[in-house]
Amino acid sequence: GQMTGAETPGGAFDPGEASAGSIMGVAVDTSGSVWVTMHMQSRPFYKFSDALENHYASEVTTAFGSEPGLAVDAEDNLYFRNSPGYTKVNSSGEALANPFSGDEHAVGVAVDPAGGEVYLDNVESIEAFSLSGAPIESCLGASTGCFGVGHLSFSRGVAVDASNGTVYATDGTQNDVSVFEAFVQPGVGVGGLSEQLPRSVTLNGSVNPEGKPV
Repeated sequence: GQMTGAETPGGAFDPGEASAGSIMGVAVDTSGSVWVTMHMQSRPFYKFSDALENHYASEVTTAFGSEPGLAVDAEDNLYFRNSPGYTKVNSSGEALANPFSGDEHAVGVAVDPAGGEVYLDNVESIEAFSLSGAPIESCLGASTGCFGVGHLSFSRGVAVDASNGTVYATDGTQNDVSVFEAFVQPGVGVGGLSEQLPRSVTLNGSVNPEGKPV
């Protein structure tokens, strides 16, 4: 099928990169609905059904313009490029973070609704943040740095597989897509006391390096 925008109150989408009604970003939420962002702030974000022929469902108007790039989380919060950096707004169009995470240089965004993480593409690296913008793997102050440094050289797009946390990043210079597997924290299980002294105790425990339930 094809979404033409003819059903929307704003009329059909416009061809051409410079037009106010041209499409600049597309994303799919956890319910399967398709979101589309337009080129200029005079046009809202449109939501379409997940039917075979997508039907106009609703829209969100914001005070911000947008550039290529769009993501949506499980609460229908929208993340879109609004130079500098990415802006996060709620389903009513109210700004929750501008720029999101304080990053003013990101050119791509992806949201993992299952893991609750937002990935920002910074051309030569990928950074991970919580949905609130707290750094997880970031060059902006996290305990672990951003990833892809020294490997990516011209990445302009990022995506994440919510089923396993795998991150995909394009690289225009190398003409390929890099795949980054999710880091899994080791699982630790603690049993009952085996010995207790006045100033110490001995615990029975086990560590599972693969992070699976113990």
